[in-house]
Amino acid sequence: MILASKGLKEQLPSGFDSLDSSKGLGESQFMENARYRHALEGELARSITTMSVVSLARVHLAIPKESLFMREDAEQPRASVIVHIINGMDLKPSQVESVINLVSGAVIGLKSEHVRVVDQHGRLLSNDATVGDITVTSGKQSDYKRNVERTLVAQATDMLTPILGVSNFRVQIASDIDFSKIEETEEIYADPVVRKETLLSDVNESSMALGIPGALSNTPPVTDAEEQPDPNSIVNRSETSRDYAVSGKIRHVQHQQGVLNKLSVSVVVNDLANPNQTWTPEELKNIENVVRSAIGFETQRGDNIHITHFPFVVAAIPEQVQVPWFENMNIMQPLKYLLGVMLSGLMIMVVLKPLAQYLTKSAEREESEAESMDYDNLITKEEREAQAAMESKLEALGIDATGIKALDDNLPSADSPLEVQIQHLKLIAKEDPNRVAEILRTWIQA
Repeated sequence: MILASKGLKEQLPSGFDSLDSSKGLGESQFMENARYRHALEGELARSITTMSVVSLARVHLAIPKESLFMREDAEQPRASVIVHIINGMDLKPSQVESVINLVSGAVIGLKSEHVRVVDQHGRLLSNDATVGDITVTSGKQSDYKRNVERTLVAQATDMLTPILGVSNFRVQIASDIDFSKIEETEEIYADPVVRKETLLSDVNESSMALGIPGALSNTPPVTDAEEQPDPNSIVNRSETSRDYAVSGKIRHVQHQQGVLNKLSVSVVVNDLANPNQTWTPEELKNIENVVRSAIGFETQRGDNIHITHFPFVVAAIPEQVQVPWFENMNIMQPLKYLLGVMLSGLMIMVVLKPLAQYLTKSAEREESEAESMDYDNLITKEEREAQAAMESKLEALGIDATGIKALDDNLPSADSPLEVQIQHLKLIAKEDPNRVAEILRTWIQA
């Protein structure tokens, strides 16, 4: 706000609006691509800045040049994002993932794992985000494993607490979790089925041609009516055609990460919690069944559980050491606040209140002086002429007007009490009795 009041405006990264300032036909293809990439970076930075915890953002895109030849090891697009987080706030992993998906979705061919996010302190935030997988780093894997074990222990504890009591058992669970990322592609074909079958059979009993080709006209025909054809002259021909239909399917399986392979459960119960000071095998079996049901125990998975019982050692209560009152924080902490309040009150009474009274009286004194000056200025011309006439009369009577005026300056106001006026007259008679006598004599003779 202060900078805006001084005329300084916040300058956002330039986006696609910068493409309007094209230089025309003389611009090369390289410059056009560079301008487009710069505009796309600016638009992405603007979008990221709209987040409530981000005050400034910059985006850098590395887009390889397209090639006409297909290669298996072709270069992939990559991106880097720098965000300036507002002081006192933090960018959550889910928000980092949102930034990654935002950038990868705006660039063709850019994968999420090729986007890096860094804050103003140089911390790599993209490693803490989940990008399609359960975990990315080994630290995240440890946290996931710890959370699974903590959840299972809490479930078993909730079931055993009403039965054994809070401090009469201990449960520990170790989990074996597979974080491998496995993908399988399988082609399955069923037994072939005859969809179409064609059978062709041909029998020819005519005698086979004998002799020399072209010599039939020179051979007389056979006249013996009883002569039988040679069996070897019969020709049999059969043909079979079958069309099989083969059904099949292709299945692509992506196995889930974080699969629980095995659980190892250990439970220790306190002998002192049993009235008989020991546990029977039936009671231990019942406790085992409760734990099995609480944690989802599976024998086929290879889970194992072991329950044992021991008398728990009662922890010795440490002796209470007498702490002096001035070292006891329970006493000194409230005392500090009490002393602070007392010192504050004392400062108000001794310093601030007299200072306020002095300032108030000074203001009143200045106001009264101003009023008196205004009253003196309000003396009219007639009053000044009357005063001058009185002084001339006194001088005609032989009375010094200066001395009377000096006494008149100290006269009380007309609104003052009668006792004050009498006291002032006594003071005048005492100071100058001769003049008072002359004034009274003049009043009597007049």
